[in-house]
Amino acid sequence: MIELMPESTGNIVGIRATGTLTGADYEKVFIPRLEELFGEYGRLRILLYMDEGFAGWDLSAAWDDAAFGLTHRDRPSHAEAFPARPSAGRPKGCA
Repeated sequence: MIELMPESTGNIVGIRATGTLTGADYEKVFIPRLEELFGEYGRLRILLYMDEGFAGWDLSAAWDDAAFGLTHRDRPSHAEAFPARPSAGRPKGCA
């Protein structure tokens, strides 16, 4: 699940990820909101917080993430990801 953090303001966007992210998370929450903010500000500062329950992306979400990134590769933005657990977001078996 993806949710926009209430502390988000202007072109600074906080996103909290928990559980397994799905294509629906991207299509219904993430992409529409970021498209709106890109249209308003042109440039964004994005913080992705992966909480303790974060389990990664399903295939559809991974595809949507890659496609969105490629679509907006020419937009100057800054993004940081912060896992609550050091291993959050890594494939199983990776140190």
